[in-house]
Amino acid sequence: MSDSTKVAEWLVIGFVKHWRMGQITSALGVDLEDDAAMMEFSNAYPFLPVSKWEYRAPVRAFIASQWPKLNEWLLKHESTPVSCLAVVPKIVGLKCSQTNKSTFIDNKDLADGVRTRLDMKITKAGNAARRTQRLSHQRGAWNVCK
Repeated sequence: MSDSTKVAEWLVIGFVKHWRMGQITSALGVDLEDDAAMMEFSNAYPFLPVSKWEYRAPVRAFIASQWPKLNEWLLKHESTPVSCLAVVPKIVGLKCSQTNKSTFIDNKDLADGVRTRLDMKITKAGNAARRTQRLSHQRGAWNVCK
């Protein structure tokens, strides 16, 4: 059994046990605080993230963001952890993409949020102008005869 197979097995174990990515590295004896060791570890196994911050994420979130079909399969078979280990050879052949981030919000809702924030910004600017005008007219005009 190679080292990458062992690391992939720990990734599946972390998925089943609801671990964080950092718990996998500590189970394998790699210190998260040692930058050189973490870079060597991440470069040795291309299916693991390179960014140190991604090791704070749950294993389930990492797998869901990188490989959605694998995530669905593991969720279906998580009641039998031994059958989950059948995907270990497949994981060894995968690569981690640093650009693929998961989100639970679809693109339509994200666009709606951007539009709402823009509308709120315009409204805030209008309210500030009206407030400034109102405050400027509250003063008494001492030089005007009433």
